[in-house]
Amino acid sequence: MLFGSFMLKFRHHATIDESVQKFFMHLKMLSLALTFGCNRRMAYYLIALYCVMFVTIQPGKFQGAQRIEHLNPVSLKSRVRKPTSTADKSAVWLVAFWADWCETCTFLEAMLASLSIKYSKSGLEFGKVDVVKYPELAEEFRIDTSGTSWQLPTIILFYKGVEVKRLPPFKSDGTVVKTKMDEKGVTKFFELDKDVSEMSFKSGKSRASSSKSAK
Repeated sequence: MLFGSFMLKFRHHATIDESVQKFFMHLKMLSLALTFGCNRRMAYYLIALYCVMFVTIQPGKFQGAQRIEHLNPVSLKSRVRKPTSTADKSAVWLVAFWADWCETCTFLEAMLASLSIKYSKSGLEFGKVDVVKYPELAEEFRIDTSGTSWQLPTIILFYKGVEVKRLPPFKSDGTVVKTKMDEKGVTKFFELDKDVSEMSFKSGKSRASSSKSAK
């Protein structure tokens, strides 16, 4: 039953790392259920062990190559929101708002790094904002940073200081659309594989931001 549950959810995982993590989580649940049926005392020991592991062992942080600039309130304003240099004034920025405690953010770090290496080019820049360090920026861009939030990470495309589109998007009533992000979907939604001059928002044909997912 647990295996079947994992297989049903597998296609909703954005990365291989997330799938592996979820697989081992299901495996732990299965071992706990089997142990509980045979030896309850041992099951309690396992529960205690899993709790300790959950608190003390955190997923490793991505340390590979990337072309992503870490932004703070000052640099976000001077480079993205109210650019001062000629290059920044004409640049398109893809900015990820993330938190280091967020499991999904951790899983997507490698994907975002890969996109930055693959698609960084003249006129397209990648940035990152830590909403734990700068909660005022999360508030400014209407990003919920609570533990139950569907908005971490949030990826926003800016042009000339103005938000063009974002994932996860908002519905017309202001509620957030729960969104699965993967490399193919993010590339398609933000048109990263196109030349900046050919992106739809520049021709006034930007797609509606109410898409249910980046598939």
